[in-house]
Amino acid sequence: MNTRWGYLIGIIIVVVIVILLVMAYRSGMNGTSGIGLGSGTIESGPDRPENLNGRMVVWSTDANVPIEISGDNDEGVLDSAGVPDSAIPFDIHFGRNRVRDEWNIAAYQFSMGSRMDTLAYLTENSGNYTHPDPGGAYVVATVTRDGSQDIAKISIESGEVEIIAYSHSIDRWPSTTFDGSTVIFHSFRDQNPAGDLYLAHEPSTEGFEWEVTRLTDSGEYEYIWPEISESGTFVVAIERLIGEESGRVIRWELVDDQLTNAEYCYEEPRDVQFPTVCDRGWLVSWQENVDGLWKIALVNLVTGTFEYLGPDENYDGPGWIQPGIAPDGKFVVFVADTEEYGDDRIGIFDLTERNVVYLPDPEGTVMFPAMTGREE
Repeated sequence: MNTRWGYLIGIIIVVVIVILLVMAYRSGMNGTSGIGLGSGTIESGPDRPENLNGRMVVWSTDANVPIEISGDNDEGVLDSAGVPDSAIPFDIHFGRNRVRDEWNIAAYQFSMGSRMDTLAYLTENSGNYTHPDPGGAYVVATVTRDGSQDIAKISIESGEVEIIAYSHSIDRWPSTTFDGSTVIFHSFRDQNPAGDLYLAHEPSTEGFEWEVTRLTDSGEYEYIWPEISESGTFVVAIERLIGEESGRVIRWELVDDQLTNAEYCYEEPRDVQFPTVCDRGWLVSWQENVDGLWKIALVNLVTGTFEYLGPDENYDGPGWIQPGIAPDGKFVVFVADTEEYGDDRIGIFDLTERNVVYLPDPEGTVMFPAMTGREE
């Protein structure tokens, strides 16, 4: 192909991409509220309950990862169009389509008085962020970078990331109190083969290290997927014999940095994952395998009532997974897991009205949703 035509095609492609970038930017930034990166407003549906006002849902997603087209790629689309490398001397970034293994934290803020909610991406190009848990102004998450797992504390407003309670071991599955000053997590830092639960307190003086306390120390059982209530009063986790796949959901009271008054949610071990607890500790939920279908188990520890939430046997997918109870115990947020990649949705089960509201179709795959905030 004539070099002049190649340059012309290159210029046209670049102009089209720039126009698309500007349109996407204006669309995404229209009406931003100031939380996070890449914020934008979304109109919620008319069936959205008003008592969701002011609440926030966060989750991990592989969305918000730009497509990368390089002029140096000999087999790229520009090269195949006959565009010389010298005509595209820079990388072009656009869109939010996944092209690399990266998980970001998304935050969906329900508005107070209107139907215009806010969606924000809190992390970008800085690692894989999974298992998020929100407080008031912060989200904690597991961040995986260069083969290492650490605990990240992320500002909801600015997206600033702080690595807390750092060790040279694997730290994961964090959960935070409302003010972000106390975080529980699982770690292998003391060389226990199954790992242990740890509690980290933010230092009162800037520049000092987080104070870390070991909560469990067992050579027989492992305690995994911990969650701490917003006030820091209760902790839940799964207890299982080392090497076993089934376990029991356990709830403790946290007193003076010690786990006390253990209460099991049922007797015999079950195939369960991801326990969650309301702020006052009376309502506990988890993901459970029921006859090959994942459902959300829910137990009231005060009344002893127990139920399963989720689809029937005709559901096209693994089921409802990864629950998160709202601090006041009024909602359970979850992932409606399907067979099709990218078709999963985030649902919110209203425990008062006994119905489900789904967030607008998310970009990319979603996992580990959690909810914070109360109706004002």
